[in-house]
Amino acid sequence: LGAVRFSALAILVSTLATQAHFVAAHPLSALAQPPDVLGYAAAMALVSTVLPVFWQSAAMQRIGAARAVLIGNLRPIMTLFFGWWLLGEAVSAAQLAGAGRVGRGVLVVTGRAAWRWPVFGR
Repeated sequence: LGAVRFSALAILVSTLATQAHFVAAHPLSALAQPPDVLGYAAAMALVSTVLPVFWQSAAMQRIGAARAVLIGNLRPIMTLFFGWWLLGEAVSAAQLAGAGRVGRGVLVVTGRAAWRWPVFGR
């Protein structure tokens, strides 16, 4: 099928499902928005959805699905970091612990860290 066709098909199906839900849940008058809002929505859709889908497919084609998925698993950590750095969001200890667990999981799966069962109470 190819990476580009697969990506286009995935985006098409998800777009149709989203539009069907919108039509079922909202009046069509809700689509009437100022041009700048529609422009921002289009830019967000392109930058945060369309391009990443094509990039993920290209990565799977070039480096293999297993490696691409492992890199993709680091997204929550990158989101946490960029939210803190660029948006000034507060980061909690629980979020840092979760990021550490995700990072550790990626290292274990790639063989760069050994897995040991946690021993509590010692």
